[in-house]
Amino acid sequence: MRLGTRRDVTHDVDVSFDEHAVVATTAEHEAAGVKAVMVSLQRGLVSMGAIRTAAALARLNQRKGFDCPGCAWPEEHGGRKFAEFCENGAKAVAEEATERVVTPEFFARHSIADVEDSMSMVHLSRGSLHPPSDQVRSEVAIVCQLARELLGPEHPVPWEQFNDNYDTIRDAIAAVVPGCDDYNRKVRAPDGFQLPHGPRDSREFPTSTGKANFSINELEWVPVPPGRLVLQTLRSHDQYSTTIYGLDDRYRGVKGGRRVVFVNPADIEAFGLRDGDRVDLVSEFSNGDGQLQERRANDFMVVAYSTPQGNAAAYYPETNSLVALDHVAAKSNTPVSKAIVVRLEAASGTERSDKGTTQWAG
Repeated sequence: MRLGTRRDVTHDVDVSFDEHAVVATTAEHEAAGVKAVMVSLQRGLVSMGAIRTAAALARLNQRKGFDCPGCAWPEEHGGRKFAEFCENGAKAVAEEATERVVTPEFFARHSIADVEDSMSMVHLSRGSLHPPSDQVRSEVAIVCQLARELLGPEHPVPWEQFNDNYDTIRDAIAAVVPGCDDYNRKVRAPDGFQLPHGPRDSREFPTSTGKANFSINELEWVPVPPGRLVLQTLRSHDQYSTTIYGLDDRYRGVKGGRRVVFVNPADIEAFGLRDGDRVDLVSEFSNGDGQLQERRANDFMVVAYSTPQGNAAAYYPETNSLVALDHVAAKSNTPVSKAIVVRLEAASGTERSDKGTTQWAG
């Protein structure tokens, strides 16, 4: 099954070689930091126990062992060293070979519906990686500092307390969100807790009829002038909300960058473009006086993709600048980031790319 096109978005490369002829030479440098070794062993001991950790790591990436589940370790000629893995590889093995299992007692306490209902279950979130520096701040710290700077020290929300102790945030949530009473205690239970839901728990519906009400809405779509597309902004695989963890998108076969725009091949041909061309995205919208306004995001690579004809897609926040502050939905006041009328213009100072792409399958 063809999954998509894998490419380096800085430049496309034609690849034609015999993979069996590739030879991996010895590394110029080797590294084994004490902290990395200790963290790797600690993760293994907690998840697998001492004997299982020793047996698994001794076979990891060895010729008569097994390949690392976390990456593609090179198959160099000659013998293997004792520790042919990295810290992330040791963590991946610990997760795969863990002795921790879900017992019948767990399912006695929770139904299959409870297990599948991830949206109503509340758990504590604990990061598994150590901060790379004491200068790196949490998202909570950043938000609280912004609030203090913008709203001033007299603001009634205790931003400083929120930053110093996350339990105070949960206490504030417990005071206003139904089902979150006694939040700090319940969230520390081994399985967390489930938020109440009237229709699910007791078939209660807070409507005038006491029953579920369904409404019908007329289908509406954005009018698009000739030569324009409707752009939606979206996340990549290596992204959670606006936090970007990497430059790859395994969902769509993109590797090494984010300034791409996904366009239907028929639209690419109609616009006189080619897969791999560089373009500027120009959004068009009417202001309150009915005058046409434009916003521009520069230098995106055109990627042929099976998005519906007349539609395009690109990552945010790189495309946030295309959405005007007052360009929002009528009732929800949500920014119209899924229906932006855009045109594609050749990026200034760039030439059309005639290079091919590498196809990959899985």
